[in-house]
Amino acid sequence: MRILINERQYRVLLKEDKIENAKNKFVFTDDNLNTFLEKMKLGSLEDQSDEKFVIVTSQSGDQFKKPKERIDPIVDEQGNTIAYKIVNKKGKMSVKFTEEIFNDIVNADPSRGKKYVQWIIGIAMSHLNPEDDIFFIRFLTEDLDTVKDNLTLFDKIKDNGTFKRRMQDYSVEEIRENPSHILKYDLENLYKVVSIFQNTEGVYGNMKQKMDSHVTLGSAKYIYEDDDVLVYEPLTRESSCDPFQRPISNVCVSRPENSYFKSYSVNNKQPGGDPSRYYYIVPKALQFGEEATTFGEKDYTEYYPLLFHFESNQLHDRSNAPLKGYENISGNRGSSNYSVSDLLNEFPKLKKFFSKELGGYVSMDIKSGNSLMNDKGNKYGSYLNLFGGNIKNHVSKEDYEEGVEQIKKLAKDNNKQHKEVKDNKYLMWLLENENDFQFSDYITEESYTLPVISFSGIKLARVPDLSHLSEKVTQIRLNNCGLTEIPDPSLLPPNLFAFNISDNDITSMDFTGYENHAIKVINMQNNPTDPSINLNSIQLLLSIPKFRLIFPNLEENIKNDIININLAQEEEEQSTIEFK
Repeated sequence: MRILINERQYRVLLKEDKIENAKNKFVFTDDNLNTFLEKMKLGSLEDQSDEKFVIVTSQSGDQFKKPKERIDPIVDEQGNTIAYKIVNKKGKMSVKFTEEIFNDIVNADPSRGKKYVQWIIGIAMSHLNPEDDIFFIRFLTEDLDTVKDNLTLFDKIKDNGTFKRRMQDYSVEEIRENPSHILKYDLENLYKVVSIFQNTEGVYGNMKQKMDSHVTLGSAKYIYEDDDVLVYEPLTRESSCDPFQRPISNVCVSRPENSYFKSYSVNNKQPGGDPSRYYYIVPKALQFGEEATTFGEKDYTEYYPLLFHFESNQLHDRSNAPLKGYENISGNRGSSNYSVSDLLNEFPKLKKFFSKELGGYVSMDIKSGNSLMNDKGNKYGSYLNLFGGNIKNHVSKEDYEEGVEQIKKLAKDNNKQHKEVKDNKYLMWLLENENDFQFSDYITEESYTLPVISFSGIKLARVPDLSHLSEKVTQIRLNNCGLTEIPDPSLLPPNLFAFNISDNDITSMDFTGYENHAIKVINMQNNPTDPSINLNSIQLLLSIPKFRLIFPNLEENIKNDIININLAQEEEEQSTIEFK
């Protein structure tokens, strides 16, 4: 007997088949867990030993290590298992969801055919980090409602002719070429694209009124204000959600239906034991929204309002993407196109405000019994450095000096086990906080044999003396280190070939002495565009055949001066000049 089905029934079957396939691939059921426990003769997963290998004896009597099968649960803040890390016999690890979380993922797909389920799973997996599961957990427990809202609008507009035309100028090439294809998007670009098509008429003006209202009622505070920017501290769930709910912000503590306001503040306390605080950074021009330019103001709607919560390592833009520039502290990948440096360049007075706030936390942390650098890497101190402050100004002299000596000892002991600078967190602390120490006591010519030495992202108190390093070191990376001037060439290894000092705040470009060095490439892109420049020192560099200089996108008159200097050289000896 043949059974005929209509098109609607066929679509339902396809949808169910798609979900079932994903479930078989990505879900670890209670039955799967019980089978594993029986096989391994375990009462529970807690009975597993910490050993990652077992010793196996072959028939010939030889012994070798074999990866040990194991399963480790991934648990949310409430203690609920949401997924499992599974290591098989070959030592390969996979991650699978519980049925409950998988159902949440399916429900976050608003399409009739559930065509976005695989994409949501891929985005979840992209949040996995070998060191920490927190970003994976946050996505699955906090962000799925926001994902659903954004996918709902995306699904509605993606085949619209207006959508496709407007996307022809989008900044990401892959998305420009096929804007309707969800697999071309990461989470931040989905949020960004959808926000272009959300109706925001009037919402930014209402935002300011609602902020004022909550401040008047005492449920929020303006804790900082200058001519250009406000810092707003919500004291209640309502005062966090009411002014900033979508489409203004996607951060989890601004969502009325799913706000984590209380859990974040209570579960991540200040050093003194009080609930932690939230900081919304709101440019005053934001109240004009996308119409700001009509009033002679800057349009800040792409990234603002920002939300900072230091205790949970969240410095996020309005799309809920982590800012660039604090990856060393948070372990996050900084997926926003906006950075902490961008914020401080835009609103420089915030440096002093946040330095004072963070200095207070550092002081409380020390008084609570913690050392200058705890096992978490002195989080408040690292943030203090990021905002231009110094831990030394917030701790008693005796406590500070004793703490520094302890860290120096740990830095030396730790360096016996590691080669990369960033592998030694104690040495990183010294680099960020201390001027009075010899780098060569920790990284010696004999111990460091790699061709590249990187300080990327470390906010240096000063550039260390690297001249003792062997001729094997041919590249140095000092990008995003907070430098304000070109390092003295006498500090550099003798055989250095390439030197990266991009993404800094260098306001004086003087290369005197570099013409006598072995360097052939200097990268200075993404520094200020109007520095003071010693043209004579640049002329000496460009007289070196085949030299390569990558400048920031300098002002036109300075560009022309540099180009003319290079054109004056013999054609076959002209250097390569780029402006980025």
